[in-house]
Amino acid sequence: MQDFDGYGLKVILINNHKSDTINPGNYSKAISLVYKLNKDKKIKVLEEMMPYFDDYSLCGYRVKMYSPFAVLYGAKKHTNKKYSIAIESMYLINLMFYGEYARYLSNFQVLINKYDKNEVEFNDSLNISKMADLYRKWYKSKISIQKSNFSVLDLLDLYRGPIGWLDMEYMPDFGEIIPPLIGLVDLEQRRNEEEKREESMFRTIKPREDIQVIKPQFKVKK
Repeated sequence: MQDFDGYGLKVILINNHKSDTINPGNYSKAISLVYKLNKDKKIKVLEEMMPYFDDYSLCGYRVKMYSPFAVLYGAKKHTNKKYSIAIESMYLINLMFYGEYARYLSNFQVLINKYDKNEVEFNDSLNISKMADLYRKWYKSKISIQKSNFSVLDLLDLYRGPIGWLDMEYMPDFGEIIPPLIGLVDLEQRRNEEEKREESMFRTIKPREDIQVIKPQFKVKK
């Protein structure tokens, strides 16, 4: 159920004539796709999402905490109740790329100015664009790297810049964050090695892959 008159992002992933759909506000589905998306698909998600980085129209949902275990890792207080499609698009990227480990980056759809500690309003185009520029630079840096997938350590690249996610101000120091992330990297490498062995045993026809993002409008019933 929507909270405001506004919009939502709907993501459709089509693979081998089958589709996965993330309806607006369905963050649990976004997290569930994290292991279905390889690097190429994640790059495609970024490409399709980037046009929405400049969309400051109101999202129809109230700011809420979603990420699992966020109470242990993230911010517990915020004043913003609204966020824009621009913020929504970046938040969805965090969830689809890192699943439950997005808690190390963003548990709320709230940005903060690192210098004055003020929360960024949903339509503050100047400050939101600074965060969007960070994601665009991140995209460019990843397409040039020859590796099979994004690592959970790559989310640390999104800590840089004058604007960050609210949770960054409440995170443990890197000395506590890095060891479990390195453990996850080792797990990812083992999983990738197993996938490569399976691919070498069974050759299949390359399936059709496509990603679509649309912005449906909805209104709150009076």
